[in-house]
Amino acid sequence: MPKKTPGEWVLIRADYESGEFTQKALAAKWDISQSSITTHRNKGGWMNPRTGEAWGPTPIQKAETEPVPDGEVAASMNKERVDAALDDIKTKILEDEAPDDELGRMAAELADVKAELAALKPVPVEWPIDLDSAARMAADEIDDRVQMELNNINDDRLRRGLPHWTVAQQDEQRPGWSESIRQGIYQDMVDNLTQWSAPDGGGKYKIDMKGPDGRVEQVPVETNIDGGKRPEKLRARGWRDVTPQSCHRWDCYGPILKGDPWNGFHSELHMRLFERFHPSQKAGVTTSGEFKI
Repeated sequence: MPKKTPGEWVLIRADYESGEFTQKALAAKWDISQSSITTHRNKGGWMNPRTGEAWGPTPIQKAETEPVPDGEVAASMNKERVDAALDDIKTKILEDEAPDDELGRMAAELADVKAELAALKPVPVEWPIDLDSAARMAADEIDDRVQMELNNINDDRLRRGLPHWTVAQQDEQRPGWSESIRQGIYQDMVDNLTQWSAPDGGGKYKIDMKGPDGRVEQVPVETNIDGGKRPEKLRARGWRDVTPQSCHRWDCYGPILKGDPWNGFHSELHMRLFERFHPSQKAGVTTSGEFKI
C-alpha cells in the first residue's frame, strides 16, 4: 500500500466524517489498512459521524507517550490497556459489520459450498448379500455338486441296468467319495478367490463406486489400467465413492470389520490366501505349506 500524503489524509477524513462509508469500505476505496484509519482517526480527533463527537486517543496510545509506573500502579495500567484494547476491537467489529445484502450473499455462497461438499460425500449403500447368506449358498452348492456327481454315476448305472444309488450307498461302496467331492469344491472356491482377486492375479487394489444409475461396481486402481486413474475418470462422469467399502479383494463384497483386524480384508481367509499366493518381499517366498478351510 502506497503511503498517503497529508492532502490525501484530509480527503480520507472528509469521507469518513461524511458517514457514507464504513471503515472497511473506506479502506478499500483508498487502498489503506483499517488500522491506519483508526490510528489517524484517534490521533487526529476525527468526528464520529454516528455520535457527532470527536474521537480521542485510546489509553494505549496515551500510554505509549507516558512513562510506565512501577508496582501496583503498573498492574492497574496494564489492566486498563487490556480493557481499552478490547473496547477497540469491539468498536472495530461493530463498524466493520457487513450490511444485510452482503450477509445474504455470504450465506448463499456458504450454501453453495455445502452443496458441493455434499456431492463429494461417499454414498452409503447396502450390499445385496451378507456373510450368512453366502455361507448358506455355499452349503447348498456343495450338496448340489455332490448330487450332480452322483447323477453322472447313476446315469451310467442306468445304462448298465443297475439301480440308482444314494450318496450313503456310494460312500459305502467307495469310502470318502462324497468328502473328496466337497474338498474339490472348497479348492474351486479358493482358486476362484485367488484368480479374481485382481485382473492380473492376486491383488487388493480396487474400490467400490456407485454409478449415476444406482448400480455399485468394483473399480480397479492398478496402474496398468488407465494409469490408475479409472476412479478419477468415473467421478468426472458422475460416479461416487460409497461407504462402507467392502473387502479389497477383487470380486468380494464382504464387509470390513470394525477395527480392520485383517488389513482391509473382510476375513482372515482372504488375507491368508493373498499372503500365500502373493507373499511380500519382506515375508519371503515359501515353497511348501498347508492351508485348511
